[in-house]
Amino acid sequence: MVRRARNLFALLWFAIAFAVAGTAMDARSLSIIRDPDIEHALARLARPLIEAAGLNPARVRIVVLNDDRMNAFVADDRHIFLNSGMILRMDRAAEVQAVIA
Repeated sequence: MVRRARNLFALLWFAIAFAVAGTAMDARSLSIIRDPDIEHALARLARPLIEAAGLNPARVRIVVLNDDRMNAFVADDRHIFLNSGMILRMDRAAEVQAVIA
């Protein structure tokens, strides 16, 4: 399980690094990173946490914002927002899970 989480985290990290590379950011123009691999990896990391909270994982969406700042927030009971910069600073999948929790 730990090895699988590491592999999943490595895939997530590289996918976000690739998606963010070369993009200029303006504070007024935050964009959402839409990538099936990133979305799948985050959904797999978050699933046990969302289930433990008594929520349906199919109804909770994790959104990655193209922003290099360390930040994450929840808008409501269906949307968790993570900044790409925060994820890229993480070393382990457990750190991302701790933020999601």
